[in-house]
Amino acid sequence: MLYKNVQGLRALAASLVVIPHFGSLMYVPGAFATLGVSGVDIFFVISGFIMCQVAARPRTGALHFLVRRWWRIFPLYWIVLGFSVLMSVYGISWAPWMSCHEPALDYVLLTTTDNCHLPQAWTLVFELYFYASVAFVLLVSPPERFYRTLAIWIVAQVVLVIVTGPNGTFPVNAQSLEFALGCGVAWLNARNLIRYELSAWIIGLLLFGAGEYWFVQIATIAPVSRLLTFGAGAAFCLYAYVGWERRGIIVFPKPIVRLGDASYSLYLWHIPLFAVAKSFHIGRFPALVLIVVVAFASYHWIEAPLLRRDPLRALAQVTSSTRLPAWLKRLSQIRRDGLDALRRAWPSLVPFKGSATEGF
Repeated sequence: MLYKNVQGLRALAASLVVIPHFGSLMYVPGAFATLGVSGVDIFFVISGFIMCQVAARPRTGALHFLVRRWWRIFPLYWIVLGFSVLMSVYGISWAPWMSCHEPALDYVLLTTTDNCHLPQAWTLVFELYFYASVAFVLLVSPPERFYRTLAIWIVAQVVLVIVTGPNGTFPVNAQSLEFALGCGVAWLNARNLIRYELSAWIIGLLLFGAGEYWFVQIATIAPVSRLLTFGAGAAFCLYAYVGWERRGIIVFPKPIVRLGDASYSLYLWHIPLFAVAKSFHIGRFPALVLIVVVAFASYHWIEAPLLRRDPLRALAQVTSSTRLPAWLKRLSQIRRDGLDALRRAWPSLVPFKGSATEGF
């Protein structure tokens, strides 16, 4: 089930991320900029919730899950990355002081958190690691024991972070555990254990306040403190808003939900568009309008059409065309035979037709 309140929280997260980057066009007070950082923590918790909801469905295959996640992340990322690289050719860059010393393939495949073209894409590296973790759990776990196996994986992840230190890159970074908080909310939701929403919401807001005070007045932002304040606060708030929607008490209005639908486009496009606005001396408010318009256009014309397509099914349709060369048809038949063999030998890898992931 896709909750409207979850989409509303995604809209909030994307808007918070935009706040500190808006400082390139105008002054943003330090407290607001710090609060804007929490948008990433909210995104990670929400991602854990949604992915666990999807993966816990009966007959969800690991391969299909990974392909769908790849399809969700990469096509739009490549488009925005290409736009950013093209702008840098003309001297338009968000961070001209950043040197692109990584191999080009690292930017294309999102294997580096040091992305000079799209700095915000470091979070996608964490996302992809989490997707791979969930796919591994799907691969080795019977469907009815998904959450039990996931719990073992989370414990192993916690031990890894403790042993190696919490401040490294993925996966040895405490912030990667925020996905687990979202999975915990998904588990409670699946078992109808969401209660006392108002108390959870208040606790969540207090944790956000504690994080804001800590980072502004006491210490710099660090993974463990983010996990315990912004991350935990996001989990409590998510818990509350899911429960409220299930009870029909509080639901975000439609415009906010629609902004949540376009949150990934907003997240990717806003930095290169801020750079363009700054280069052409576009005012701060027209720049914001431009970014929102582009985000909605990107969602409706690029994201939504892609999400309506099943990449595996689309590939099968293309390769079944009578106009294709014989060798390509043969390759398609080998692919289908291989998938059928995998379904028989390892059902958790590839779901059977008509499974819960078909068309998702």
